[in-house]
Amino acid sequence: MPQFLTREQEIQLVKIAQRGIRAGAIKPKTKPQAKRLKRLISIGIEARNRVICNIIPLIIKQVGQSCRDKRYAHEQIDDMVNESVATLCKVFHQFDLKRRYRFITFAHAWIWQTITRYKMRDCIIPTPQHHHYENYQDSIIQQTRARYKRYVDAARLVKSINYELEGYAGSK
Repeated sequence: MPQFLTREQEIQLVKIAQRGIRAGAIKPKTKPQAKRLKRLISIGIEARNRVICNIIPLIIKQVGQSCRDKRYAHEQIDDMVNESVATLCKVFHQFDLKRRYRFITFAHAWIWQTITRYKMRDCIIPTPQHHHYENYQDSIIQQTRARYKRYVDAARLVKSINYELEGYAGSK
């Protein structure tokens, strides 16, 4: 089981990320100021990605719980995980530290909402177990490999998202 960030680590990273979001709303007047703002934005993006990468195991767990009673194709499960990560990247700027709850608590509701919307939108049809696996032991091995692959793929997705902080700060 991966270790989640402590409350203090999470608060510190969220503050850094929010500082980067605010820096994206400022128009630089001089070249050194532009360089400093660009650095603040990149540090903010790195902090946001670290916080979201820390939550990926929770996303995988919630997707697994929502699909526990039925068999879904791995592509559908991967899509649910990837959409949850993308949603968290989009709504990160809405998190408010003044409410005194952790980002992981804030993320929990957004993840469930994303999973539910995905299931409703795509009308996911469960696939029978015998289409994917020949026996139970192969099933366990493939599920374990798929879980690890989803974790790695979601971590890569967070790093590859080029979501501009300027768009967030400008929309407030």
